[in-house]
Amino acid sequence: MTYKQNGNLHDSNQEERRRFDRHQSAGDLIGIKPLGQTPGLEVKLGGVLVNISDGGLCLTQNIEWSGEQVLRLVLPIPDWRTTISTLGEVRWVKKMALNEQKYMIGVQYLF
Repeated sequence: MTYKQNGNLHDSNQEERRRFDRHQSAGDLIGIKPLGQTPGLEVKLGGVLVNISDGGLCLTQNIEWSGEQVLRLVLPIPDWRTTISTLGEVRWVKKMALNEQKYMIGVQYLF
């Protein structure tokens, strides 16, 4: 399967190179807010966390974000009953099914 990442097509059959271990999620909902919105316009969107690592996360959502879009992410920490806010940049987007408006999105943290 091919997918678009940073404007380039890639083959998912190629060996994936991961710098950080991935930790699977139980499908936690996360908050997403695109940066660069019109002042006073608060768009808060939800996504479902697929996995998370020290370098970023993967989520599913019904929005096809553009590469390099910067997002404010609100991540739940259920064991501590709190959330952590961070910034992330969309690095890749894959459409999950031909007949669905659902996308898998890779986000890299910005520090």
